[in-house]
Amino acid sequence: LDSVTKQTRLPDAVRVVDASENADTRSVVDRYAAGALSGRLIYQAATPGLTAQRNAGIRAGRPDIVHFVDDDTVLDSRYVESILREFLADPEGTVLGVGGMITNLHRHRVPIAKRAFMLDSPRTGRVLPSGRNPCVVDVQSVTEVDWLSGCSMSFRRGVFETFSFNEAFKGYGLGEDVEFSYRVRQRGRLLVAPEARIEHLQSPTNRMTMPRYTYDEIVNRARRVRARTGCLRMRWFWWSVIGQLLALAGASVLDRSAVQRARFRKGLAAAWTVLRDAIGSDDGDRFRAASRE
Repeated sequence: LDSVTKQTRLPDAVRVVDASENADTRSVVDRYAAGALSGRLIYQAATPGLTAQRNAGIRAGRPDIVHFVDDDTVLDSRYVESILREFLADPEGTVLGVGGMITNLHRHRVPIAKRAFMLDSPRTGRVLPSGRNPCVVDVQSVTEVDWLSGCSMSFRRGVFETFSFNEAFKGYGLGEDVEFSYRVRQRGRLLVAPEARIEHLQSPTNRMTMPRYTYDEIVNRARRVRARTGCLRMRWFWWSVIGQLLALAGASVLDRSAVQRARFRKGLAAAWTVLRDAIGSDDGDRFRAASRE
């Protein structure tokens, strides 16, 4: 909130959608509402769950542009101004969403094996047929992408007349931002504006353990891919999981730490969950129907 108060273009309204178990967030909001964000800051209590909270905030407001930023981010002073500039430069309305540049992510070398198994790509901001989604890093100019990060994404209000966040993603909702923004991408353009700089500090509160992250990443990605949005296909998902499990097995042998062994076990459990659901459940069909709402 402190970085919001320093924007060169203050947002018309700032809505904090809170599902905390205590009153700490409310007290912080009240302090800012009585000061630098007086008349702009709104507190809204909501049912826990990231996608449910996003949908609740959308229903409660009617701005022309809806910005989403996480509570563990710090915005550059020109963040809002830079995002709005890209929308204003597109009077035809073909740009449906704009994201900022996350400054504490950096480009890395992509091993050939990861490329071969569709686990990563040197082309950042792409959604691969396996469902993997390399982050946008270090771009120097406005860049068209396939998805936007949930910690920094803005959409035209009209997007929400057609799309809503998929509440089949419960709790932390790993991958919900990719699932939503990639659906929107099928109807229009998504951009990342490098001048809209934002730092994502990733608070440790409510963060998953690495083994749990491994499990949820595979299971949630399978549910996205099963919807067959755009280029997504299950055969490439399974190809990527083979590569992922081989990498996890190798890491557990070389590292021999309890965490690496647990990650491998969780990876196997996730693959079994996806296979079981595909054979004997209509969960994929329910998820696909929700995704197309």
